[in-house]
Amino acid sequence: MESLPSDPESDNEDYSLEKTLDEAEELILGQQLVSAAERAIDSTLFGGRSHNEDRFVRVALRESYHEFKVPGVEAEQEVVFEPRLLLHESGAVQLSVALRTEGPLTTDQVLDLMSGHAPRIVRSEVAEPLLVGSGWEDRVTEWADELDAGARRARIDHPHPVSLHEAVFANLYAVMGALRQGCSSWILYPLAIIKPDVCCEPAQWRTRHREDVLRIALRASPAQIAAHVKDPQDYSLRADHSLFTGLGSAAYFQWEGEPPLGISELNTVLVIEYALLLYKRLEAMEEQVARMSLGERKLRQRYKDAILLFSELRQGNVRAGESRMIVKDLLQELGADQIRPTIETALDLAGMAHSTLSDAKAARRSWWITLAATVVAVIVGIPTLGQLLESVKTLSPGMGGEWLVTPLRQAAALGFWGPWAVMGLISGVVVLLSFAGWMWRHRPRTLPSMRRGFAWPTPIQFEPDHAPETASDLPSAPVPDPAGLPTPSNVTTEP
Repeated sequence: MESLPSDPESDNEDYSLEKTLDEAEELILGQQLVSAAERAIDSTLFGGRSHNEDRFVRVALRESYHEFKVPGVEAEQEVVFEPRLLLHESGAVQLSVALRTEGPLTTDQVLDLMSGHAPRIVRSEVAEPLLVGSGWEDRVTEWADELDAGARRARIDHPHPVSLHEAVFANLYAVMGALRQGCSSWILYPLAIIKPDVCCEPAQWRTRHREDVLRIALRASPAQIAAHVKDPQDYSLRADHSLFTGLGSAAYFQWEGEPPLGISELNTVLVIEYALLLYKRLEAMEEQVARMSLGERKLRQRYKDAILLFSELRQGNVRAGESRMIVKDLLQELGADQIRPTIETALDLAGMAHSTLSDAKAARRSWWITLAATVVAVIVGIPTLGQLLESVKTLSPGMGGEWLVTPLRQAAALGFWGPWAVMGLISGVVVLLSFAGWMWRHRPRTLPSMRRGFAWPTPIQFEPDHAPETASDLPSAPVPDPAGLPTPSNVTTEP
């Protein structure tokens, strides 16, 4: 049996397809492993309706590769962005990016990376799905030969280095572009996991390098820390590490052993993410209630969302005591306790306005119902009124009450239109009396004053404190008054 020669191009295509499938399978398995571990840790740390009812979804995004320069180091470092995305039903979006660098680094270098504003990234490689909508589409230098799980990978040589902030927001804009949504407000919160140098013992390190710990924990400027600045609270209950959280950043110091990397760092990261998510949900609700929507369905839904969110603010869903303390103090630092009264006041005002509007609608509805019932009563009463007018015709003159019988006889003489004329007359009288009552209720309560000008109530008299007793008290050369005016000893002035 003869075998046919194989086609080299076909073999290359099969190999490329098999390689692409293997890479895609490896990527999916890696993302599923991270997602499963993240969900397991999340279920251990937190509970409540948001977790039990799956009110949010977590997604592991594609990785991106960057080369950046650490301040003070000439060689470039390669880092991998490992983004994780959380989408909450309230509209909050949380994007977490892990960045690992090669040490050792100085305190100023750590603070520079935590700030993220300085231009450090010189080169990037981004998969095509993360490139669309990121704002970097026109910066592509070339397309790499290798694929990233079946997608092309773009190489970007930045003509001017970009900051870490810009790289993170490029990922965020790509995600929001895929969701076809906008971003109204955001919080950028860095968390630094640090392994101090082994120049001395851990207990001595905290004392000798206290200023370095303060600068990193408070993310302070290079200037010397003032003497009155107190040490921040350490939220760790273990001696091998310390955790400091503040308004703008958090720092994790591993004093003994190896620092948490990969999945193990989620035990700390997820707690801070939970607090930040609660704060952004509070901000989103504050913006919603500020619009003062008076629809019954929307108002009822906002009341339900507020009750659920306020119950989560009590930290009842946080199972670990250490984590509960971290979330509580971080929310207080961010000002969550000031947002809650604003939401409560806005909901109360919206409820009052809705009640007023409902009462006004009910009053208008009852008025229209009364009017409709009156019209129906008039229509039903027309035949009876016609019979009454026919009976008036049989009355003989001189029976008394001619002032009432005569108009009714005249209406009866109109035949079919007689009852309608009587009803029209009665309606006109009712409308006239109603208008007169309205005018009386809206009459001017007070008449304007016709007095003009101003006058003192009584004359004003001016007298000196004492009169001169001797001639020596008088001036030596008195000047006579040519106008013959009275002396100033007693002057009376009247208006």
